[in-house]
Amino acid sequence: MPKYRGDYNPIDDPSLRDLAEGKDLSDQIKREMEEIYALTDPIQWGEFGYPVSDPEQLLVTVDYIRRKLSPLPKPEQDQLERSIRTLAERVRRVYPEFVTDLVERYGHARSRGREPHTREQAIQEIIQKATDEAENIQPYFIADYLVKIIDQDRRLRLFVKEPMYYVFEREARALERDLFDSVYLGEFWNPSMAIGDAGEAKKDLNEKIEMFQSAVLRLTQLAWEMHDPLVKDVAKDAILRVEAFLKRFIDRVNEPDVYQPRQEDQTANNLEATYQLFGFLPSAQPTKQEVTKRYLELAKINHPDIVGDEGTKRMANINAAMQIIRKTWDESHN
Repeated sequence: MPKYRGDYNPIDDPSLRDLAEGKDLSDQIKREMEEIYALTDPIQWGEFGYPVSDPEQLLVTVDYIRRKLSPLPKPEQDQLERSIRTLAERVRRVYPEFVTDLVERYGHARSRGREPHTREQAIQEIIQKATDEAENIQPYFIADYLVKIIDQDRRLRLFVKEPMYYVFEREARALERDLFDSVYLGEFWNPSMAIGDAGEAKKDLNEKIEMFQSAVLRLTQLAWEMHDPLVKDVAKDAILRVEAFLKRFIDRVNEPDVYQPRQEDQTANNLEATYQLFGFLPSAQPTKQEVTKRYLELAKINHPDIVGDEGTKRMANINAAMQIIRKTWDESHN
C-alpha cells in the first residue's frame, strides 16, 4: 500500500480504507472534486434556496485533496494538479455570491429586529479575504468579481447604519424592474400583445399607473422613517430613478394612438419601438452589425442563467424584437 505524506492523521483518512478495498485513488480524488464542483453550482442556490457554500472551507478541502496526489505516478499527478487548480479558481469565484448571501441574511435579520447570524465584523473580514483572493482569479473575471464585492461592502455599511434600508432596497429594486418591463418590454410594442379595446386598455393602464404611484409613495414614506442622513440621501437618489421610470411609463400611456395603431402603420410603429427597446433613438437607422452587437449585449445581461426566472420573459421579448428586425432585413433583400 502506498504511504501517504502530510500532517493529517492517516487513520481518519477514508481514502486509506478505499485503497484497502481495492478502490482506485485517482477515481476517488475525481469523485471528491466532482462533489466540490457541485457545491459551486449557482443553480442549486437559486432553485433550491440553499445557502452559498463557504469558499474558504472548500479551499481547505481542495488543499486536502491535493495532498493525496503523492502516491500517484508523476504524469497522473500533473494531470490531476491542473484539474485541481481549475477547481480552486472556480471555488474562488464563489466569493462574491457567498458575500452577497451573508449580506442579504444580515440585512434581513436587522430589518426584522433580530440578531444577525453572522456579525458585521466577521462579514467585513470575509469581504477582505475575498478581495485578496482576486489575485488568484483569471484577469477576464477580476473586474466583475471586484465590482460585486465592492457593491456588497457598500450594502453592508448601509444596512449597519439603517436597518430599514434593507426593506427599502428590496422594494425599490422590484419597482424599478417592474417599471422597466412596463416601459420597454410591455404592452406598447409587441404585436402579439396588441390591444383591441382602447377603452379597456386605457382603464387597465391607468390602474397600473396608480399602483406604481402608490409604490413610489410607499418608498418615500420608508425613506422619511430612516434616521441616518447619509442613508436617506442614498434612498432619495433611488426614488428619483424610480420616478423617472414612472414618468416615462405615463408618457408612453398618453401617447396618441398607443392603444390601437392603424393597420398600415403597425409594422413601422413596431419596428421603431423595437429599435428603442434595443437602445437606439427613434430616428436612428442602425446597421445590421450594430443591431446584432446590441442584441448580444442584451442577451448577455438578461439571460435566465444570469438574472433567473425574470430573464425568461425578457429574453422572449428581446428575441421577438430581433425577429421583427430580421423580417425587415429579409423584405428589403427581396
